[in-house]
Amino acid sequence: MKEKKRWFSSVKKYSRFKRRHLFIRAMLAMARRGFKKTEVIFSEPLPSDESVIICSNHALDYGPTAFLTGYKRPNRMWSDASLCYASRVHNHAMLCFWPTARGMFKILGHIAGYILSPILPIIFRGLEVIPVYRNPKMLITFEKTAETIAENKDVIIFPETEIKNPDYKFVNHINNGFIRVAKTCYLKTGKIVKFYPAYACKPLRKLIIGHPITVDPSIPDKLQLKEFKRKIADEIERIANELPPHEIVPFNLPADPQLFKKYGPKDKYDYKDLRNALNSSEKRQDPKNDGGDSPNA
Repeated sequence: MKEKKRWFSSVKKYSRFKRRHLFIRAMLAMARRGFKKTEVIFSEPLPSDESVIICSNHALDYGPTAFLTGYKRPNRMWSDASLCYASRVHNHAMLCFWPTARGMFKILGHIAGYILSPILPIIFRGLEVIPVYRNPKMLITFEKTAETIAENKDVIIFPETEIKNPDYKFVNHINNGFIRVAKTCYLKTGKIVKFYPAYACKPLRKLIIGHPITVDPSIPDKLQLKEFKRKIADEIERIANELPPHEIVPFNLPADPQLFKKYGPKDKYDYKDLRNALNSSEKRQDPKNDGGDSPNA
């Protein structure tokens, strides 16, 4: 019997049909026409025969929009999982889109959030984003990232947090969790993926891709994490410092604790469960357990 074709899905394991239909293509065409052109610059040529992971600053909405409209290589982008589900869009909008709205503007924000609830999931699923979960379902994020790498598509990640890093001028603190993507990709595909830091500069309309950084999947993540984050931030800082003087566009202001309590995700991290799930999954998939090659082979 002929095996059925399976397509990528942002909310299910697989989709029965390809989601990049006419509506999404038309929307992307309009976005590229309406969004002021961004110059994409590569510090060195990206490998033509393998996919990579790009780690960029956020610059509010400029970073994702610049990659969506200006980056030409096949790719999928990490995006908050809330934007893929109609039931979660309203709360996400109140927390992230207009957190400082007050009075009548807050009422309008509620209305807009409910209007966007059925619309945004159609768009984000059609764009085939990789959903980012902030609970033990993060396993899905890593697995779909590995699936994308196996399809020879690049992965775009925005690991910057809202918290200012006093050691750097152009980039905030970097999130911890995404380093585990390197091990998941190796276990699923056998590839040692390269991470390319990038700087999205809104004032100069430039998107600069830096030099690559690799993670050894045979070494525990916690032994590489600090150095890996430093290298990512250092490369972003180097790129930004080499540009002409320009205004710094931060990721965002930290959410008000009360606002997060009201609108934030209810399924928060249980770090113990997450760590156990990841370790169990990696142990089952480790090539060493079935006679496969080691990462250093």
